[in-house]
Amino acid sequence: MDVIALLKRIGSGGRRETLVARLPSLMPRRVSIGRILEPGFPALEGRVWVQAKDEVHRLLLSLFGLRVHVEDRGAADAASLFRRAGIAPQRGVDFLLSRLLPARSRRQIFLGQVRESVEAHRSQRVASLLPASHRRISRRTGLAEAIVATFEVRLRAGLEESRSGIGRLIDAGGELMSMDAWRRVVARQTDADLVVTNVPLLYGHRDGTALHALIRGGLIGGFVSRDVRRRRFGGTSVVTTHPLVSADPIVASLRGERLATPAVSRTLAALMAHELVHLVFAADDNYSHERCLMRPPSGLDFHRFWLGDRPVLPCCRCNRHVRVVEVLERAGYLAPGLRGLRRRADGAGRAGGRALDR
Repeated sequence: MDVIALLKRIGSGGRRETLVARLPSLMPRRVSIGRILEPGFPALEGRVWVQAKDEVHRLLLSLFGLRVHVEDRGAADAASLFRRAGIAPQRGVDFLLSRLLPARSRRQIFLGQVRESVEAHRSQRVASLLPASHRRISRRTGLAEAIVATFEVRLRAGLEESRSGIGRLIDAGGELMSMDAWRRVVARQTDADLVVTNVPLLYGHRDGTALHALIRGGLIGGFVSRDVRRRRFGGTSVVTTHPLVSADPIVASLRGERLATPAVSRTLAALMAHELVHLVFAADDNYSHERCLMRPPSGLDFHRFWLGDRPVLPCCRCNRHVRVVEVLERAGYLAPGLRGLRRRADGAGRAGGRALDR
């Protein structure tokens, strides 16, 4: 099908609930899932894991028309995999602080990078992600400063709780929670497309300037590593269950109420689906698509934001993006996971009259 005609068809309006039924079907994908677990952190019940695997299929089918066939690769021990990758997991709080927070000499550089990310979005939307005390800020420089300050305060608070024994944010070792270390581990120690762990994942200043990740104090629900090009999707997604089940004060304050078992399985499925769309179609996070699975919350309340009173619906712009990517792959213009995929797909979207993601 001609790409421009496809874009016009996807943007043709109608009820969002019936959008997917009116779109060209996507090729089914086979996805392998492995678990990398650490006994020091809360684990899921077996039935929660089974229900989440079933639910991720239903979510992707209803929101994108994507059928996934899940292959469960079983579970492995996190600390053992880290050691085999040449990473010592026992480094603690001081190491993590030095690794995740920008040094004083680099803080201004980091502020400039965050400001560039702020400029890609409307100031009002960015301000709405921040704690209430910062939501009246309108200047981009002020917003960048508020984001970096929130990141530093929340990250230090979480790690200091661990040091004093109030929380259990660090148990088996600090390096186990470094996003950079996880990239190296999944590149060398697993061939799964999606890895699910119970270890908390922390985002640092070297990992980028994702605004929602910084505003949470570095606590994230998952990420995609593109370090392994030979994989069928050009990389690996990693998801953590820690924000869903942990009683750590900093986690609880960003999540809200404790989740009942059915809510844990549904929220884990939504997290897995979110990261798989990143992985398979190189779709970006956004802060402007209403009720969209690819719009992350600024806290850890994924259950309320995606599955609450106003649950996610099929998103016209994200469905447009994934189908443009698929058309380009089928035509041989793209190989899955290649760098430049997002840029090229955006170019095809603009050819149809609109950018894919704003």
